[in-house]
Amino acid sequence: MSDKKFKREKKLSDDKLARMNPKERRKFLEARVYKKHKELSPSKNKVKSSFFGATPPTIFVGRYGYPNVNAGILSPVEKRSDAEKFDAPSRWYGEGKNIEDVLGFRSNLVNSREKVSVKKTGKFNDYAKEIAMAKKPVDLEVDLKKKPKFQLNFSKGTTPFGPSENIEQIEIAENPSTARAVEKTVEDDEWKAEDAANYLYNKDIDTYGIQRILSAGLLGKKENRRMVPTRWSITAVDDMVSKKVRDDVKDLQEIGETRYFYNSYNGNHFHIILTPGKWEYELVEIKGSGSVWNPGSRPFVNSNYENFDGRTSYAEETAGAYYATRLGLAEYMNNINRQAKALVIREVTDRYWAPLGVWVIRETVKNAFDEYEEFESFKKAADNILDKTDVKKELLETNSKMLRGTQSSLEKF
Repeated sequence: MSDKKFKREKKLSDDKLARMNPKERRKFLEARVYKKHKELSPSKNKVKSSFFGATPPTIFVGRYGYPNVNAGILSPVEKRSDAEKFDAPSRWYGEGKNIEDVLGFRSNLVNSREKVSVKKTGKFNDYAKEIAMAKKPVDLEVDLKKKPKFQLNFSKGTTPFGPSENIEQIEIAENPSTARAVEKTVEDDEWKAEDAANYLYNKDIDTYGIQRILSAGLLGKKENRRMVPTRWSITAVDDMVSKKVRDDVKDLQEIGETRYFYNSYNGNHFHIILTPGKWEYELVEIKGSGSVWNPGSRPFVNSNYENFDGRTSYAEETAGAYYATRLGLAEYMNNINRQAKALVIREVTDRYWAPLGVWVIRETVKNAFDEYEEFESFKKAADNILDKTDVKKELLETNSKMLRGTQSSLEKF
């Protein structure tokens, strides 16, 4: 990618936004989201506390108060033939949907919820399980205790959704269609969750579907099955699946040259270096000023790393992004039948003004490998990235083992 194109993509897409201060920009963007919401929602007089809708299918399990949590079924407040587009990360990425587009979709999903125990069964728990297993939208009849109004709920790592309202009554209006592979894993309650997740992955059930099934409490041995908060299930599935693919990659021949890849989406810029050697991986995140997690005037940097033996602790600094990125890397190496050392630098700019969820990382990394530039060495590829970012080289090197060159296996670079 040329420097000219890179610099153009880093700028705010709207010149009007670029001239605003952060507070003005946020207010302006929120108004655009509300406009998108109204374009996608039914007319005002149709929004009632009772409705006949269709879930994409999507459930949400909260984590506060665990093991007694709020769990909900997400759906528009009307029956729609296109309900799946309200929860379609791969499609959103492929169609280049911006932040307002995604929030417009998600704000129209009402979270019809109930307080449940993650370990117990009940009518709502059973419905959530049926919906989690479904391979296409499921029709619902819903009675809520209050009329839903426009609202956005954000939870770190998960995709936002609209208003949450307590259920008076809910009924599934059809028999959901389920993939045979999903039925098999649910029926076999002697399988460990990790083995079941990898079986589903190898049967072409995407990670979003596996996460939903795990969250509903349908994976693992019988005595261990319980509902899993959505935020936890997302990271758990990325971790379980990426570990298996990574372990397969470790048996492959090493890559023969240093490759640099670049991809960006909604203000998230990913620089990826693959260089000769056995598996090694580091994710470095630069949170730019004005981005969703950094209202300050200076960028900050954090990172997590693993060597050939992997990690024994959770990646606290980069959290779910670490495992979603690792999955994309491992999949690419597996596809080309090569292993490599991998450095990924994610730069989050002020264009990323609202959190959309870990799917942004997963889709952007997965789609980063269509083309690459070759460099003579890891150092030259790294210098190329450092010239493109808005932070000082010293700040990045302080927060990156691979850039500091402290790993003995990198001394030759």
